[in-house]
Amino acid sequence: MFHLATSCACVLDTYWPAVSMLDHKPSLTVIQIWHSLGKIKKSGLAAVGKPGGRTAEIAAVMRMHANYDYVVAGAETWDRYYCESFGCSEDQLVHTSLPRLDVLSARDPQMAQEVFARYPELTEGKLVLYAPTFRRTSQPEHSALIKALLSEGYKLVIKSHPNQALDSGEALTCPGVSAMQLLLVADYLITDYSAIALEAAAAGVKTFYYLFDSERYREHTGVNIELEEEMPGCVYYDVPSLVEGLHRADEGDYPEEVLERFQKKFLIPNRGHATSELARFVLAHARLEQAPGRGI
Repeated sequence: MFHLATSCACVLDTYWPAVSMLDHKPSLTVIQIWHSLGKIKKSGLAAVGKPGGRTAEIAAVMRMHANYDYVVAGAETWDRYYCESFGCSEDQLVHTSLPRLDVLSARDPQMAQEVFARYPELTEGKLVLYAPTFRRTSQPEHSALIKALLSEGYKLVIKSHPNQALDSGEALTCPGVSAMQLLLVADYLITDYSAIALEAAAAGVKTFYYLFDSERYREHTGVNIELEEEMPGCVYYDVPSLVEGLHRADEGDYPEEVLERFQKKFLIPNRGHATSELARFVLAHARLEQAPGRGI
């Protein structure tokens, strides 16, 4: 509260009640950068009233996503869905994307070596990162997937959503190393509706979509894009066919052209400058002249 009252800008990457529920001084600029590179699934105001979202009553009382001056939206392809999620207009959207995009696009070998130094076992065999999205009304069905991948000799790391713990079984979880860092060393990513697919695209990681609960997820949460259309040949609904797809990729049979098209459509062009562009934007819109000597 003190910092909101004494700062000239507030930058946040999630919904924060104190920002949205309270009235603030006119000189405060609020910039929502969110925590994903796009909107594959519905969230925020777009999911209100669905089992996987908030009720309309809660959204109204909490003033969900109110008080934002600007929203960082990434590629223009996502504009409509950001407006729906945050209740903003297109002239409030900023297309710088997020700082992590710089790291993923650069694929610094030193960062990869740091991961291997901490977990040398990751160098043994093909490395698969499994990162399912958060499900408010169910748990991901992954026991059969874990068993199948380990029996086929893959090195499997599971990174669950911070708000949903998963039983990893005999798979690795690599505490202290983020999913983003693991993308720098992974051969494959398995996900579903998570925006980590966009991070993988930025890093050039071959991605497979395991949509075991497609109908339920559409009904309970909803999606913004049709993955079957955007990533043909990479979407699977059961474990055996997914494992077959991985085997084909091991032999060099993966639709690289599909991944490249996905990159061009859903990521900003000229990647590698998101951090500096976002910093310049924040400083340019922080209304510093109205709050001399105060922080951001």
